[in-house]
Formats: sequence, C-alpha cells, structure tokens
Amino acid sequence: MSFTIITFLFFSHTNIYISLGFLLEMQVKELMKRVYTIDKNIYLKEAAKIMSDKGYSCLIFISGNKMTGIITESDMLKIFGGKRKISEVMTKKVITINENEDISKAMDVMKEKNIKKLPVVDSKNNLVGIITLTDIAKHSDELEEGFFFD
Repeated sequence: MSFTIITFLFFSHTNIYISLGFLLEMQVKELMKRVYTIDKNIYLKEAAKIMSDKGYSCLIFISGNKMTGIITESDMLKIFGGKRKISEVMTKKVITINENEDISKAMDVMKEKNIKKLPVVDSKNNLVGIITLTDIAKHSDELEEGFFFD
C-alpha cells in the first residue's frame, strides 16, 4: 500500500473543514456515484423539483454528447425565483476529473477551485459519474482519515 501525506483546511459556506493526514490512494471511480443529467433547458422551478424528488444535489446539463453546464443546490438558492432557465444561471465551465485519478487529486481540485462537486469522466471524456466532498467524508473510514466539523 502506498500513502500520501496531505494536510489542508477546506472552508465551505458552513465552515466545515477537513484536516487530512494519511490518505490511502483510492481512485475516484471507487467512490463516485451516479449523476443526474438533463438535456432540456428547463426552468429553475422544474430543476428544483427534479433535485428534490430524485435526491440529487446537482444536475448536469448535456447538449448532444457534450457536458455544457452544472447547477447545484447552492446555485439555486442564490438566484431562485422568477422565470429563469437553467442555461441562464448554470456554471458553464464545468471542471471535471478522470475516473482513474486518486481521491487526493480530486480533493486538490476541489480545494483549488473552491467547489464541492466534481463530475467524473472516462478516458474519452464521457461523463460517468460525480464525486462530492460529502462522498469523501462518508467514506472516511475506508480512507483512514480524520474529518472534523465545526
């Protein structure tokens, strides 16, 4: 087994921080989960209903075979109301990670870009899942990490 020593503080809107010691180098594909995609430019109210009904914290907007945006619960809370469509408010520059990268790389990207959700792609850049900061926290026993919450 190989280990990497990583230490950082990650601050979110709720002041959750994580202090990491030894990180078992698991691959992203071992922790990723299914992602919900939409291919229609729907109104925010419809997107909120899908997220609530299906239990997803974000939606990935797909046009053709291309990932064109992501909208999260946080995005929705900031701009909810009115008759806006998701294409007007979604993040259009989607940051992704390859499924074969280590979890440590995913955490580095999340920290650097100040994001909590990271769409996962395969070697052909096809969307295959998503990994979130919450997913990593839920599997902290497998990663042999200590997570601390304020």
